[in-house]
Amino acid sequence: MSKKSWGVGISEDGQLFGSTANGCPSVWLGIANRYYESVRGWSPGPLESIAAWNRYYPVTDKVRQVDWHGGFTAAAGHALLYALGLGVPVAGWAYSNAAGFPVAWLGVVPLPDLLPADKSLAALVKAWHAVLAWSLAVLAAGHVGAALWHQWVQRDRLLERMSPWPRTPRP
Repeated sequence: MSKKSWGVGISEDGQLFGSTANGCPSVWLGIANRYYESVRGWSPGPLESIAAWNRYYPVTDKVRQVDWHGGFTAAAGHALLYALGLGVPVAGWAYSNAAGFPVAWLGVVPLPDLLPADKSLAALVKAWHAVLAWSLAVLAAGHVGAALWHQWVQRDRLLERMSPWPRTPRP
């Protein structure tokens, strides 16, 4: 089961219910979204859970409860990886411009200057570039550690699920 799973159910009398895998096991969806969208400025508020507790107790040990905290941590970590993956090169580009060096994409296509050449500004941007680069390195190492933890401690076959090659059936 993915940590981004959603469930929808309809009761016998036509009521719509939903659930998410991130700590909200059951919500009542009594008002259709089109009614909110038809009134300018309105939007549906957060859905309140109707369940007393967000844990469930499976009948077999083959089912593992979705890790709500870990799901948030994984999503935040991936968002930071993407943000830093974009921010580090842009900060490097800005530093090169502030230091007076031209920047060319792949050494071929010249890029416009983001900042004017200025030594004091270059020192400031260089420091930010270093902080972002080290943050990316630490986060990438943590990401590898989390993947290995999932694979060998939790044994949830994460690397196998991520693999592009066909899975081997297991008993």
